[in-house]
Amino acid sequence: MATFERVPDTATVFRLPKEGDQFPPGEDKPTELAFRPNSGDEREAMELGRPVAISVWDDSRTTEEQARAARASTAVLRRCDLPVAEIHKLEGLRTLRMEIECPGGHGHCGIEGLHTPKGMNPLEKARVKALRVSLVDIAVRAAKVKKMDCS
Repeated sequence: MATFERVPDTATVFRLPKEGDQFPPGEDKPTELAFRPNSGDEREAMELGRPVAISVWDDSRTTEEQARAARASTAVLRRCDLPVAEIHKLEGLRTLRMEIECPGGHGHCGIEGLHTPKGMNPLEKARVKALRVSLVDIAVRAAKVKKMDCS
């Protein structure tokens, strides 16, 4: 089984949610659905024998263009930056390097702890949803900092 190295708190990762229910058109922030694992994440976890994780990219190792190409999606994708130190302040989340074979794949990472499998008790489901909402807040704060840095 592969081993996965923890991403250092000094890193920033980004996610590319789809415009629509994950990131409403014309809005400045994603919904919590942008941070919910999908069936592909679940399938990959089973194949690799590891916990379910959402895909994110280390911005010091992968360009946005490389990440978009790896997604191979025709959908409009929006960028959400997430400082890893902020992610790791949330109890139950881990950000790990999970390299894949593609240009920029050495920057592919995953955030574990956001999965709500069938049969999970309602209190635990609510706790995990609150973690996803917290990631929305982190992305919004990071976007404001980025806008301030550009001026």
